[in-house]
Amino acid sequence: QILLPTPFDYRENVLLFLPRDVPDPRDDDRYRASCTAHIRDLVRATGGDAFVLFTSADMMRAVHRELAADPRLQGYALIEQQGSAAQVLQRYRETERAVLFGVDTFWQGIDIPGEKLVSIIMPRLPFEVPDHPVNQALTERIRHEGGDPFRDYSLPNAIIKLKQGFGRLIRRRTDWGVVSILDPRLRTRWYGRHFLRALPQCTETRHLDDVRTFVQRRRSRTVVPRETP
Repeated sequence: QILLPTPFDYRENVLLFLPRDVPDPRDDDRYRASCTAHIRDLVRATGGDAFVLFTSADMMRAVHRELAADPRLQGYALIEQQGSAAQVLQRYRETERAVLFGVDTFWQGIDIPGEKLVSIIMPRLPFEVPDHPVNQALTERIRHEGGDPFRDYSLPNAIIKLKQGFGRLIRRRTDWGVVSILDPRLRTRWYGRHFLRALPQCTETRHLDDVRTFVQRRRSRTVVPRETP
């Protein structure tokens, strides 16, 4: 196997925001309220141009509904995933200060290069729904074969999906932006380190002010043409 170096400078071009104060997802109401507040603040910090990637359509709709009514986000276009993904994506591309609220379709295979997408927000680690019939069947088979369904199936698949979500941000050498993961289990559970190790090496922060500073610094950069001899 040949390992080739990445052409992207993630440490310089990506800021990874991992807030400290989000409750455990098992505390559903407090967790959703905290995520909603963080998403609002992140949208304002980046001026929109963001994807918010959910693992639950119910949570997506609830958060979108609350933020759409928040006067602090007047002037932003909060686009909820409805209808065909192509139409939703086209609307996002054509709209200033847009924020796309999406689920499975938008975690992979979407290419928005440049400053039209500078923020990826993932409220929750993307574990699949355990009671889905397909997942139940796979779980039973792994258990029957003496394996551990979580370690052998749920965790590896969630890590792959998180990397796919992260990958929406950097598609070209000149791309830059902020990836925000709001799930505290990255720090509080044993498996969190496996998610973090799977991501490219970025600059990390726990502070929203760092996000604002990073975005302002990158957007204020100007390209100075070289003088010809």
